[in-house]
Parts: sequence; structure tokens; C-alpha cells
Amino acid sequence: MKRIARKLLGQEGSTILLALFVILLGSSMIIVGLTLLTTTRDAIVHELNLKGQATSAAEAGITDALSWFRRQSTQPVATFAPVYDPDQQIIDTEDESIGIVREFEISNQTGHYGRYEVMKVDPVTSDTVVRDISAQRIINAEEAAPGTVWYVESKGIVYERNDAEKAYNESPNRVVRQVTLASEIQRLAIAPTADAALISDTGNVTVRSKGRIRGISTTAIVYDRSGGGAVRNWGGTIEGGSNQAAVFPGQDDSVAALVRQVFASTPEDLKSLADIYVTDTDDLPPVLPTLGIIYIDGDATFDSSMPLTGGGILIVDGNMLIDDNSASIYSGLVFVTGNYTQKSPSLISGTVMVMGNSEIRGSLDIAEIMYDDDIMDIVRQKLGQYRASRSPYHVDNRGV
Repeated sequence: MKRIARKLLGQEGSTILLALFVILLGSSMIIVGLTLLTTTRDAIVHELNLKGQATSAAEAGITDALSWFRRQSTQPVATFAPVYDPDQQIIDTEDESIGIVREFEISNQTGHYGRYEVMKVDPVTSDTVVRDISAQRIINAEEAAPGTVWYVESKGIVYERNDAEKAYNESPNRVVRQVTLASEIQRLAIAPTADAALISDTGNVTVRSKGRIRGISTTAIVYDRSGGGAVRNWGGTIEGGSNQAAVFPGQDDSVAALVRQVFASTPEDLKSLADIYVTDTDDLPPVLPTLGIIYIDGDATFDSSMPLTGGGILIVDGNMLIDDNSASIYSGLVFVTGNYTQKSPSLISGTVMVMGNSEIRGSLDIAEIMYDDDIMDIVRQKLGQYRASRSPYHVDNRGV
């Protein structure tokens, strides 16, 4: 019996030891797994941080290039030629042989530095990088003034700086991440087809009681009778008179044709260049820009909860209604591809262009469109400058 008991106790001891071994092995595997998971997570976070830093550097290069284009005294710009001349206090770049180049410290703890290059010429292929693409981007090449549209590439680089006397890509310095973004920089023409408070295509213009259209020193309404349009003054006020004119020459009265004529651009480009692009007025911010470009891709209604305020250029690809009691006050160019209705109280100072029917009418107060040459000049000068596409795109996303 004692021998059997000792044997059973020995088996139990072996079982306990085996169980302890399995537990220790499982715990070790869990610890190793957690360590690997943490290491992998940290590596991913580190990589994402580097990618974000390189992308930010590339975006900064595009912003710097846009600023350079805007600063040039001759517009539109004919040649991309940044200058480094400290004696003349012209420092467009740190290396004019490359293009626009800047370097900056990211972290003194890691020794990481950022750099961006907006290159004139690719050193490997000798291809021109920043280039005038006006003839390719504007539908009618003969309408494309040289320098209207530019293609811009910006390379963002993150590197470890171990020797400040050496180039960023020269040992012992080491490039750890590189991203290249591309964008297009474009000037807008902003050339309404006439100097008038209201410019109408083929639709009718109806001015009702307490509706007012004032041309001041110029024509109040310009319309194209050959397209079937007519002006009807039913108790309203038209100051400056109406004028019959072939506003839109030729037979092409499409939205694309008119956009090209007024902005020397395309609807798709305008969407990209706009400061605000929405498909519904409900998506507009509560405060509209005082001087910006808004593109509404669909019908637009402005009322007491969302009045039309601010100024610049408003493009509505659809019908537009300024409703009763909106108290809308807007300064600039309003461009509507559908029908336009304006109720009171409201005031548009500048020019309204409409491709469909227009109706201006008040009730207890005035609904007014007033041509203002000074406002239109400001819109041309400020918003006609070079503008970059809202979303630069990746040309490559390679780590080095």
C-alpha cells in the first residue's frame, strides 16, 4: 500500500509540475505576444508620424510656391525662377538652382529635420517639373493666356541630421521619409460679359413692386433678346435703363461655355479652386467668408436661418432663392445657372449673372441689385490671384 501511495504521489507531483510548466509557457507566450504587439504598434505610429511630417512639408512647399506666384510683379507669371539674392533682400529659396527649397528643424530630441523642394527640373530625367499647362487645361487653347495655369510638384522630406555640414541625403545624414504632392495653381479671369447690375441669358427678367435694379452710372440690365429673353417692369424700379445686347456670342449657351467665358476655367476646376464647395446650403458654415469663392453644386435657398452674407464670388449650379425676411447683404459676383429669385429685405452689390429667369420683388421692404464697380474691382484683384487646388494629390508615397 505504501508503495502504491508513493507512486500515486509521484504521479500527482509530475502532473503539477507539468501544469506549472504549461502555465509558465503560456504566460511567456502572452508576454512575448504583447511585446511584439506593442513594438509593432509603436513602429506603425512612428511610421505614420514620419509620413504625416513629410506630407506637411510637401504641403508647405505648395503653399510657398503659391505665395511666390502671387508675389511676382508681372502677372500672369511667364517663368518659374525663384531667386536667392541676400544683397537685394530677395530670398525666395535656399537654393535657386533647384527651385524653392527650405529646411527646418522638426525635433531636437530625435535630430529630425524637414525639407521641401519645389523643383524646376527633375535632376534624374531632366524633365521640367513646375510647368505652364494653360493650353492643356483651358478648353479653347487660343483663350489660354500663357501662365494662367501651372502644374506644381512639392517633395517633402524628413531626415536625420547627424552632420550639419553635409547635404540632407549625404552620409552620415539619412532620409527616413519622403512624400511628393502635386497641385495646380490657376488664375481666374473674373470677366462678366458686361458691366451691369443684372446680366441675363435667354430667360425673362421680371421686376415687381419694391424690386429695384440699379445700374448707377452703367446699364441696369443686360439681356439677350435674340435668345427669347425680355424685361418686364411690373411696378418695380430700374435705374439706368435696360440694354439689348448679344451677351453670349455664338450658339453655345451651355454652363461650361459660360464658365469658360467668364472665368477662363471649367466647372470642375472652379469646384476645386473654391474656398467652400457644397451640394446643399445646409452644409454651408454659419459665417460665410467676407471675400471668398463659394460653389454650390445644386439649388440654393437663403432665408432667415441662413442669410446670404459676406462677399466675393458665389456660383450656384442650379436655381437660387433669396427668400423673404432673410436680410441678405452680399458684395461681389453672383453666378446662377438656373432661375434666380430675390425677395426682401436684401441687397446684392456688384453683379448678378443668370442663365435662366430672374425675378426681383419686395414686400414690406426692398429687394435690390446694385452694380458697384469698386466692389467688382476688388473681387478681380483679390480673387483673380493664383489659387491652388483645395486637395493636392500624391504623385508618389515612397519611403527612402
